[in-house]
Amino acid sequence: MPQTRPFAGASLPGFGYKQEFSNKNLSLSDRHTFGPRLFNELRVGYTRHRGIDILNEILKVSDIGMQRTTSSVYPAVPRITVTGAFSLGTGSNDDQGGTTNTYVLGNTLSIIRSGHSLRVGAEATRYRLAIYNNFNTRGSLGFQSFGDFLIGRAAGAIAQGGNGTTFSNVNSSTAGTGQSYHPYRISDNALFIQDDWKVNSSLTVNMGLRYDLFGFTIDNAGRMGNYDRRLYEEPAVNGSTLKGYVLAENSIANPPGIPRVPARMVESPDRNNFAPRVGLAFRPWADKPVVIRSGYGIFYERMANQISLQLLSAPPFFYLPNLSGAANAAATFENPWGVLPLPSEFPIYPLIYGPSCPGSLATCTDNNNNPYPATRAASAIISVNPNLRMPYMQHYSLNIQYEFARNFMAEVGYVGSKGTKLPYSRQQNQALLATAQNPIRGITTSTAANINLRVPYLGFSPTGINEVNVGTDSRYSSLQTSVTKRYNKGYQFNASYTRAKSLDNSSGGASSTLGGISGDQTDLKQARGLSDFNRKHRLVGTFIYELPAFGPPALQGWQFSGIVTKQSGLPFTVTDGNGGALYGTGSRANWAPGATVETATLSGDVRSRLNAYFNKAAFVGSGNGFGDTGRNILIGPPQSNFDFSIIKRTKLPKLESGNVEFRTEFFNLFNHANFDNPGSNVATASSYGIISGTTNNGRLIQFALKVNF
Repeated sequence: MPQTRPFAGASLPGFGYKQEFSNKNLSLSDRHTFGPRLFNELRVGYTRHRGIDILNEILKVSDIGMQRTTSSVYPAVPRITVTGAFSLGTGSNDDQGGTTNTYVLGNTLSIIRSGHSLRVGAEATRYRLAIYNNFNTRGSLGFQSFGDFLIGRAAGAIAQGGNGTTFSNVNSSTAGTGQSYHPYRISDNALFIQDDWKVNSSLTVNMGLRYDLFGFTIDNAGRMGNYDRRLYEEPAVNGSTLKGYVLAENSIANPPGIPRVPARMVESPDRNNFAPRVGLAFRPWADKPVVIRSGYGIFYERMANQISLQLLSAPPFFYLPNLSGAANAAATFENPWGVLPLPSEFPIYPLIYGPSCPGSLATCTDNNNNPYPATRAASAIISVNPNLRMPYMQHYSLNIQYEFARNFMAEVGYVGSKGTKLPYSRQQNQALLATAQNPIRGITTSTAANINLRVPYLGFSPTGINEVNVGTDSRYSSLQTSVTKRYNKGYQFNASYTRAKSLDNSSGGASSTLGGISGDQTDLKQARGLSDFNRKHRLVGTFIYELPAFGPPALQGWQFSGIVTKQSGLPFTVTDGNGGALYGTGSRANWAPGATVETATLSGDVRSRLNAYFNKAAFVGSGNGFGDTGRNILIGPPQSNFDFSIIKRTKLPKLESGNVEFRTEFFNLFNHANFDNPGSNVATASSYGIISGTTNNGRLIQFALKVNF
């Protein structure tokens, strides 16, 4: 069914798109009984999902005086974001679509004997995808203030058309172009054995072992490439190189000098994915309604989709320059991207340029020389580490259930998990510091101007090698309690409370399992902190109440239900958009002298703190280095919500079991505003410490009429 998204992530209307979806499912199974204790089930399944986005491209780049060499193919304006003011234009993922066909063949053999219920099975899954994603083809521009948006000049002297600083008013710019259609193929296989053993009337033990062989994505058209840092060779001054690029072995392209690698882009599949599980249910007293449950299991996470999604924008079939800060000094509002090739020109391997220098590297930035002008810009790519292994989670729990009265049950337990080798995205080209004792390519001082000359991989910007890796860690611990009243005498309810803490190095993105690393890219430990999704307290209550029948039929059949939620806010990090200028990968803020988390945290009603949610004086800029504050050290506003519904069922006189159901649903009944986290960039005064939005909608009332027969 078509859906329309009028805003599509922009704060100003007019840049939305329409979505069209369709699904088909087919499932067949054959169950055969060989005897009273031996059964077999064969399953065959097919699923087809199709989705497409249709853009609204009413405003073109030429309408706003902007140049983009691919505008004949992608005419719409880019996504323009002005911090603290507005955002407009097409989003980076708004132009995509595709069809996914999934085929499943599985078999399970069940044996029952002497208190054991044993199941042994296998499953094979094949995915056939035909997708396109014109990722960021309209481009994205970031401005740190409305003034920067109005000026829109490059760095440099005012007399030469610059803005008089070493930074462009365009803080960041990126745009993609290339061949975006991909027929992907993925194969997964699994084996398992599980035994449910009823030891006696008080104890049941569940034991199992699962083995997964996850396949990696293969592009059937061979449109997949990667960048392998192990093959890198540094380009000469005023020279260039292609060393490091690799191409899928099934590609029809044949560029000279480019090594072929397995089509899956990973050197070898991870064949060590054995996942044991064990659980038990124990009733310690036969005459008391108390049950103790515990369990432990390992669960592997497939990485196939992440590889294909990330390499959608990799050379030689896609080009995605991504520059920010000092590396984006040449960008102007009129021409923020330089020259972008047309999709019909691909496959193209963008040259990795050596710096443009009139002399040696040590003097390359003398006399305001730009070592990477727009015509020989520093490269930016997304790559995948060819040594990827499968991430996995260990889950463990222990809880006690007690029926303290008829139809009433209390539960208290511990639930935890540990993530190992979790996926994340890492900037591999963070600039190094040059000193007289540790010179870099003859450079003995570190400045913002020579940042592109101090990187480990010359020819790429400091954020120019964004590599998919595994290796982060997570830990989750929680106390979970609940009281449940089962349905009886016309009502039921459940009240649950969770106190939890989750720690990690990277929490993933809003729409991806991949997230970046905060601060120093060479040190995962410094990025460890509360998970982005951590909520210390969460209380949820649900209820259903049916009004007792009385009076005429019009007064009968009433039901009331509701969901009440109260929870702690989400953590956030205080950053410095101008910090880490000598490194080029961003920074957290510094503590002001004597400041701590306690002095930075303010109390009182959130509405009284909308313009200063936290003590803004507790933080200062980090200067040229990395800030000394931690990740996710402050907590955002708490949230609460109450959804309520009223249902009236009226019997149909000529149908024994038929009725008409009229439902009224109130979402956010009390029209309560749940405020978003405040702006936390110390370099952006217009939004720093200020709450400018909410995370929920206002009160919504929905009516529905249904006939049941």
